[in-house]
Amino acid sequence: TGVPLTSFDEIILASSKSMRRVVSLCFVTRLRAASSGLSAGFSRWSGTKNLAKLEEEVMQDKCILTSQRSGDIQRLLAISAIELQQCGTWLAQVGSWTPEEGLNVSCKLPGGKQKGDQSARAVVEGLLGTQLKALQSTVDLTHAAVRVEEVESHSQTYNLKSRYMRTVYSTSCKFSLVEQKMVWLP
Repeated sequence: TGVPLTSFDEIILASSKSMRRVVSLCFVTRLRAASSGLSAGFSRWSGTKNLAKLEEEVMQDKCILTSQRSGDIQRLLAISAIELQQCGTWLAQVGSWTPEEGLNVSCKLPGGKQKGDQSARAVVEGLLGTQLKALQSTVDLTHAAVRVEEVESHSQTYNLKSRYMRTVYSTSCKFSLVEQKMVWLP
């Protein structure tokens, strides 16, 4: 039974938007019951204050809720990133700032969440058209190496395990980034 060499998470990621939403909303209902202590066989979930925010992420097709083998609920997210390299250096995002949260320091590849039926490449092309617009004309994704990675972490915001299916486009720039006064860290 099942699809050979394919996980349930991969199947649900490839399913229709309405199917992803129905599955996820079933788990939102389960979390709502668990947060109120009404769910038998499921430990009390402590993420109550962020349940509305999690449901909003589901409705905006930013994440999918699924079940782990243990029966615990997890967030599943498809994200895309670009790994730009030149002369042994890589472009990295070292933080972000918002008026609501202030400075958030983290070192990661530039990228973003895939929404709905959006392809990994579309996310990277969108990034090159906005946040990395200064580099857009120097990057050719046609010959980029593409790899898919699975990364797991615990979301403090939702108190749930989060599983990221990350597609990384690895390529180089056509000109010297030093000449363009870009900040690159060795």
